[in-house]
Amino acid sequence: MEVKDLKGYKSILIDINGNFEVVYLSQKEIEFAVFCVENIADYLKMNAQDIYQLLGVKSRLLFDYIVPSYEPLHTQSKEYIINEIVDMMKQRGLI
Repeated sequence: MEVKDLKGYKSILIDINGNFEVVYLSQKEIEFAVFCVENIADYLKMNAQDIYQLLGVKSRLLFDYIVPSYEPLHTQSKEYIINEIVDMMKQRGLI
């Protein structure tokens, strides 16, 4: 993963199952994504890298739901956010 700064946004080169894609995230979105991955890993007693692989690579849930939903989600409690994402992971057969 490579990160470049573009006037308040970071361009992040991600590898999605061998296909490279660039996503643009604000610093707040990056911090929120890290918060979600780390807290879900703690909740599920898994490695954060494994959670990132499930959310960012295998399912794209991180880039298609979590980051785009930053505005409404970041105002919720930690427990709500974790439960919401874990429920989606279960629905998609990720856990």
